[in-house]
Amino acid sequence: MFLSGCFTVGAENVTGERGDQSLAFGGIDIEIIGPNPRQFPTRLRFFDVIDVSTQERTRVMVEAETQTFSVSLLPGHYEVIRLQFNEGPFRAEVSVTMRFHIPANQLTYLGTWQLKVDTPRTQRMVRMEIPEKNPNWGAVFEADPILKGKFVVNSFPQLSTHKTRLFVVSPIPKVPYFYR
Repeated sequence: MFLSGCFTVGAENVTGERGDQSLAFGGIDIEIIGPNPRQFPTRLRFFDVIDVSTQERTRVMVEAETQTFSVSLLPGHYEVIRLQFNEGPFRAEVSVTMRFHIPANQLTYLGTWQLKVDTPRTQRMVRMEIPEKNPNWGAVFEADPILKGKFVVNSFPQLSTHKTRLFVVSPIPKVPYFYR
């Protein structure tokens, strides 16, 4: 008949990569500039990170509701090259250059990214800022016993530009509504 089941992978390293990966995490704070004619809130969907030395790309998915992210990366220098936003079925991307460093075997905090997004118009802009402020880690570590005894390293990305243009991304599959 039909078989179903679950498969979970624990803390084992099943990909064969080195064990000195670090967990990088952070948050997203999006502010809309002006009245939004769409009924959907603007959210960061994902961003792409590239390892500067190996040119290996990693796509980091952002939690839809909490607008937080976490990813395991090998130590080294990284660069965020693309951000994709969505508002329901509407999507837009921006090319950026944000550089940061990941140390070995550390919890790395990449900051809370403050993104100010224009409302939908012909030339839609995004203003980016990453303030260098730290949350109260004591309260976070007390709430999660797994994190007790860990040390957090800050690695705030350095922005090359603080303002850039959003470009519309066509939906897949091609929906006739978007091509009138």
